[in-house]
Amino acid sequence: MTMFSQQQCEIARTLTKDKALDEQINSEYQTMTPADKVNSAMQIDKLCKEHNDSFDKAFPIIAEDFKVIANTYHISPATLFCVYMESKQ
Repeated sequence: MTMFSQQQCEIARTLTKDKALDEQINSEYQTMTPADKVNSAMQIDKLCKEHNDSFDKAFPIIAEDFKVIANTYHISPATLFCVYMESKQ
């Protein structure tokens, strides 16, 4: 059972401009199906590759992408960020 640390959650909140609490991030993660985790991570990965630009230009666009995709899975953008980072390990 994966649990994200306070530090991981804080990084996710910072990079997605989200305010989800650690407990919310971990709870949402636990309720996602394995297929949803894979599919959402693949969607983000694709968009990150499409927005391959300098950080200052790509960051606002990618942060918005996280919001849109997270909304389709009924999770916070910070949770989606954690899902994505876990998929990269």
